[in-house]
Amino acid sequence: MNEVLQMTKVFLVTAGQTNWDTEERIQGNLNVPLNAHGVVQIARLAAERGDQRFDVIYTGESQDAVQTANILAKAWRVKVRKTGRLNEVDMGLWQGLLQSEAARRFTHAYHRWQRDPLSVEPPDGETIEAAYARIAGEVREILKRRRSQTVCLVCGPLAGTLAKCYLKDFDIRRVLELCFEPGNCEMIEYR
Repeated sequence: MNEVLQMTKVFLVTAGQTNWDTEERIQGNLNVPLNAHGVVQIARLAAERGDQRFDVIYTGESQDAVQTANILAKAWRVKVRKTGRLNEVDMGLWQGLLQSEAARRFTHAYHRWQRDPLSVEPPDGETIEAAYARIAGEVREILKRRRSQTVCLVCGPLAGTLAKCYLKDFDIRRVLELCFEPGNCEMIEYR
């Protein structure tokens, strides 16, 4: 079969900004709504990509990701499919804390996680390797089902970066270095 026909376009979108992003609070996989800037940010992104045809949007289940997906879906007139396998990395007991609070309360583990995220599991949380296995597995299934289509994936920053690592065959040790900001996007052609 023609190689061009086997290419799937994956548009990775990080959920829009929340108040927790501006406060530098660790959200993890908790439900936090987009703030006013986040809504405008995603509406602008939808308008900028309005000439692109999308077949479907897959999103994690957190409130900010679903809101982001719904704004895009309304503008692009496509369906949204929610899947927990695209949820953000579970940051356990760090979730809800300011980054400075996590650094103070979990000094050794938090600083080590910032240097080498694969070496630490946040207390009651999820390892980067476990999150990668979950997210890569879902992306692999989506790619099988959606060959030669253009799909949009909406995830939290770490989940989106792990999806990017899978799609581009990047080392997941670079997850923090490559991490997306809220409302960012990237088109990746996958063969």
